[in-house]
Amino acid sequence: MSKVNLDLMTNAIKSSADKTTKQLTDAIVDESYIRDSLESTPHEMRLEKVCAKDNKGNTMLHKAANDPELLKQILGYLPEEHRLEAVKVIKNFGVTVLHMAKSNIKSLNAILESIPFESRLDAIRISNNYGDSVLHWKAKNPEALKAILERLPENHRIKAVLIANNHGSTVLHWAAKNPESLKVILDRLDENQRFEAVMVESGLGYTVLHKAAEDLESIKVILERLPLEKRLQAIQAKERKSGRMVFDLLNPKRDLLPIILKDITAHGLADIVNVFPKILGSQLKQMGIRKLRHSIDRLRMLPKDHKSDLIDPMLDDLENNLNEYLLASIGNEGY
Repeated sequence: MSKVNLDLMTNAIKSSADKTTKQLTDAIVDESYIRDSLESTPHEMRLEKVCAKDNKGNTMLHKAANDPELLKQILGYLPEEHRLEAVKVIKNFGVTVLHMAKSNIKSLNAILESIPFESRLDAIRISNNYGDSVLHWKAKNPEALKAILERLPENHRIKAVLIANNHGSTVLHWAAKNPESLKVILDRLDENQRFEAVMVESGLGYTVLHKAAEDLESIKVILERLPLEKRLQAIQAKERKSGRMVFDLLNPKRDLLPIILKDITAHGLADIVNVFPKILGSQLKQMGIRKLRHSIDRLRMLPKDHKSDLIDPMLDDLENNLNEYLLASIGNEGY
């Protein structure tokens, strides 16, 4: 072998060894090194050291993102009032340590629990270059969503859920076809906040309901968590561009009607005429719905000594029969 070829081979081996060493060094964030490095740094300079970036924008926290114990150790060297600032540091493309924690629930917990309770929303709000928050990235991971939302003050959760990216999409838009994620998010909001959250329009003009309507289980999850009057309002929501109602997209409609009409009373049946005028209008009018509703209301208002104990149960049966008739009427129309 010529000297030139030998030198080339030697250099290649050395280069490969150097590259391997660098990869191992980058991959391993040694706890003893962290401890020695931060302990030898004056308190007032520790934040600067933790936030220092490499050529890819990674800080000490980014590199430790999936090591919860190491995260606790690093953040523990900082005063509580400095931890939020360290967690908010972004690397290339606007990614924070919370984004990088991926599906590591323990890492998410370690990061959020290190930050003062009332300041945690500020960490969640940091978005990448596309406007995606950590909630967007965890939209299809119910356990991660649960970990994040349960570590926020209750009055901050709706604010986190309403964070929209550059396309106007919230975490609910991203989770719209994932029933378990929808349950986690909506169950951690007050009932009166859920309607607001699912009615947010994306940049393209569709709500969470429009997107969820393509998935039977997802739309069931949402509608079951809305009060009756909001369910009726929700299925009438229109896309900004096409004008299509959520109801137009429901398939099969018949399977969803028991949910849409759950808890409906004779008093509320008249409202259905306005929601499904073409489907039900003529049939409900034939029933004399307004007159019937008025009669039921009058009977319920009678003093107890003016009516039999059987009256109220009979009225309940009447309302149930009306509901059954209503569902059957819709079914006969092919829905």
